[in-house]
Amino acid sequence: MKHMIALLPFLALAASAQEDVYTTLATGDRVQVTFRTGGSLVGTLVPPPAMGPNPNKPKKLVDLKAAGAPFSVQLFQKRGDPAGEAQAAVLNTWKKDYPEASVTVVLMEAKESVDLIKLNNVVATPTIILRDTASGRSQAQVGLQSAERLTAGLARLRSKLEEEKVDYVKEQFLTLDVRLEYPGLNGTMSLSKKDIKEVRKLQKLDEATRKRLEEEHRKIKEAQSAEEAARRELESKKTDEAKADIEKTEKEEKEKASKADEGKALLEKAEKIKSQEELLKTYPPELWTEERKQTILNKSQAKLPISTEERVFLDKQGEWAEAVKAAKAKKEKEEKEKATQEEK
Repeated sequence: MKHMIALLPFLALAASAQEDVYTTLATGDRVQVTFRTGGSLVGTLVPPPAMGPNPNKPKKLVDLKAAGAPFSVQLFQKRGDPAGEAQAAVLNTWKKDYPEASVTVVLMEAKESVDLIKLNNVVATPTIILRDTASGRSQAQVGLQSAERLTAGLARLRSKLEEEKVDYVKEQFLTLDVRLEYPGLNGTMSLSKKDIKEVRKLQKLDEATRKRLEEEHRKIKEAQSAEEAARRELESKKTDEAKADIEKTEKEEKEKASKADEGKALLEKAEKIKSQEELLKTYPPELWTEERKQTILNKSQAKLPISTEERVFLDKQGEWAEAVKAAKAKKEKEEKEKATQEEK
């Protein structure tokens, strides 16, 4: 119990220390979060998802005359371009009012500029990128900009940063951007303060390191996109092959069924011919004439006894007539073929 009592002041101090950390946190800070269950995570604080764009929210006014947070200006221009040179002159004059700004000229033709051009999606010149050093937030200005428009762009950037300020003492979650810390991961993670044991502020990434990591992240993302496209193409190819296999199988089955139907039809035809031949053998046309048929019918109508053979003959009149017709056609065909052969 004494030990427990002795520990209470230390626990209170630890809790107090963490509360002090939260009062100093701001979006753009690079922090290491240690969880109560063990393990840690490093990332850059970003506004919570709930603080997304709100068109009805009034814009915060920023006093641009007062000294502000450091920011960088990158001017993308082509060598010898009059518009780019004019922009550089305007920029140098404008910068005198903002000593916290650092200006860099990026030549579009230079090999070392390729990554920066891709990173900032520069497609036209001159282009100016205003970037807050702490948070990495940027504002793009395309075309020749006057001092007034540059000031307005900086105002928009700083107003946006002001609107994104978070009171981490009251906030129940910390949202971290982990892209630059863990290559391959994309997006943000929201962590409940209840699960957090300790938060430590880390040294921010310098501009060169940040750009290098962003370029690595871009390359990883492109590689992942290429892999996904290759996977989809392979799946599509497999689907097409499977479809082709199904169509082939269906075609083969139809051909088999067709051949089976043809075989069945030939078999039925052969059986029918055989049946007709047997019927004609039993009732040859030269003996079972139309007169004999009429005689049998007269006997049947007069209720005179007729033989079983005669009754079957009457019952199979349709089949017998068809057999006679088929035999006649067969004979005529044979005679025609024989005549043709004799002519040759």
